[in-house]
Amino acid sequence: MRGFGCVMSKIKGGICGADIDFITLGEYAAASDVTMSVRFQSREFAGESPEWFESWVKGSDPNAAEVGATDCSVIVHREGTMLAGVVCVGIYGYDSPKGAVLWVREIAVRPEFQGRGVGRKLLQQALAYGTAKGAKRAFLIADNCNANAIHLYKSAGFAAREDEVQLDMVYNGNI
Repeated sequence: MRGFGCVMSKIKGGICGADIDFITLGEYAAASDVTMSVRFQSREFAGESPEWFESWVKGSDPNAAEVGATDCSVIVHREGTMLAGVVCVGIYGYDSPKGAVLWVREIAVRPEFQGRGVGRKLLQQALAYGTAKGAKRAFLIADNCNANAIHLYKSAGFAAREDEVQLDMVYNGNI
């Protein structure tokens, strides 16, 4: 596993021409289904339960609490009435001299929608969300065996943090 990060700057032209679409209370099971559909595409990712999504949105997830993450949300991409993809985000480090950090906790896209730009749209919306919440940097972790995810992150401007044993990536360009 490696972490990736980025330095956030102005977003030009909006967010793929659309507003950010957030999960609704009744969609936790559908979001769980999205993550279960991509189980084990990364070695340590086994999907998330509807209860996990509820705890993430409420800000009561233990991992979010451990890093002091706030503004935890789930951004969704819909194809018709189906949730095609989700990205879970939170913000931490508001008191850091380097500025707050957008934590891209997970991105999952149903296999039948992979390769169609859904993951890229979700990542762009996540970065826009972070910018709107005052984040100056972004961070995510990727399995170094998940070549498709790493390609997406690098093409979006993230770079691996070489000072980590895990693959930490940072974004050093303009969004």
